[in-house]
Amino acid sequence: NTATMTGAVVLAGNVTFDSDGAADNSLSFSSTIDSADATDRNLGFTTDGGSITISGDIGATNDLATLDINQASGAGTVTIDDLGGANSGVRGITRIGNANTASITLNGSTYKTTGAQTYNASAGTVILGGGASSTTTISTTGATDSDDITFSSQVHDTGDNPSLVVNAPGSAGVIVSAAVGAGVNNLEALTISGADTASLQAVTTDGSQSITTTNGATLNGTMTINGVSSSTDAFSVGNVTLGAGIQVVNSGGEDADDVTFSGTITGGTNLLNIDVATNGDATFSGVGTGVGALTVDADTITLDAAM
Repeated sequence: NTATMTGAVVLAGNVTFDSDGAADNSLSFSSTIDSADATDRNLGFTTDGGSITISGDIGATNDLATLDINQASGAGTVTIDDLGGANSGVRGITRIGNANTASITLNGSTYKTTGAQTYNASAGTVILGGGASSTTTISTTGATDSDDITFSSQVHDTGDNPSLVVNAPGSAGVIVSAAVGAGVNNLEALTISGADTASLQAVTTDGSQSITTTNGATLNGTMTINGVSSSTDAFSVGNVTLGAGIQVVNSGGEDADDVTFSGTITGGTNLLNIDVATNGDATFSGVGTGVGALTVDADTITLDAAM
């Protein structure tokens, strides 16, 4: 059974939609969801095994106070369109999914909040469904250390190779607790910018990877660029801390398909292996400390500081 709301939904107060009853009861919304006016409202959705589908923008006209979608329980799939637009869609926290959620599909291009965002489909994946050559931008305008953007499960796409951009300013961080791509419907490109810190597991893209933070990124897996995108296939990161046995593999093979470490490298006695295809260069601009061993295969290798 599916409860369907047709047309725009306007919240005059705090609202929770609950598909109480059979395990497969689902919720479907055909259009936009907004607060009724400038007073922000809390919005929640709860199902058991049923799906939740929101086909219109959330908070694009009048933002919400908080947004919770099966954040405490429920194993059903979650599919949502844009969150916010030119302005933030949620003033406070956004929590989508839980450890039992089968999948979270983001069909829009913009997911913009003031507070923290958490996407948790630990039983499945977060899927970018924006379509071929599209870009999904997930951002917070909050600048405190509680305004993090967190992915608690694997991230990939439907096979159309969209790009993912994650923006988190000030003291906000970006946390990715599982693989991005990992050979399953790889993204076109990954860009992380503005964050105080970032923590990543293995990342596989067809094109470029760019990680820019204020106080450094932690790499906990192999960073792989397949080098089959239509644009530059480069890898770049600033200050970085290495997890165990980190590799950066760039198979682009063109002059601009380089690997660049523009900041310090903190090794913790861990190994770093860089493999750049023909014509690609490797550049290290900062001091490296505690790197157990460094192996580099590239057309040109530049070391601007002690390693």
